[in-house]
Amino acid sequence: MNAEIVAIAIAAIGVSCLHTVTGPDHYVPFIALSKARNWSVSRTVGWTLICGLGHVGSSIALGAIGVALGWQLKRLTGLEDVRGGIAAWALLIFGALYFLYGIRQAYLNRPHKHFDVYDDNAVYVYEHKHGESPVYPQQRTKVTPGYCSSFLYWAPASR
Repeated sequence: MNAEIVAIAIAAIGVSCLHTVTGPDHYVPFIALSKARNWSVSRTVGWTLICGLGHVGSSIALGAIGVALGWQLKRLTGLEDVRGGIAAWALLIFGALYFLYGIRQAYLNRPHKHFDVYDDNAVYVYEHKHGESPVYPQQRTKVTPGYCSSFLYWAPASR
């Protein structure tokens, strides 16, 4: 192997490790799932590798599509600038609409749920309406986090 390929491989490994370490969203979900589901280290590492390969593979696929379409780096940079602005406005609009939805729900005073964490680090859920008597701990249901397809849900804890 010549020196250039070794240098490129070392740089790629360094950048990928830095990318992972500086982005907690790349490893915290796997730690949380592993702890919540009592996974073994090998199962956690296996799923992390599978998802990492998907992450890298999709990036390579997008790059290949870009090369196949003949996009120039200058055009991609312009697209990235616009994408950031669109994402910022979309988040702002979503937040405003969700705020209005929350105000409406509070005005209608419909039953809604709250989650509490107690000393045993267990998560409990209860439903109530404002203006009612308080909900006591024995009226709450213990729940655990879980995943169904690709969204997080809360399910009653197994006894």
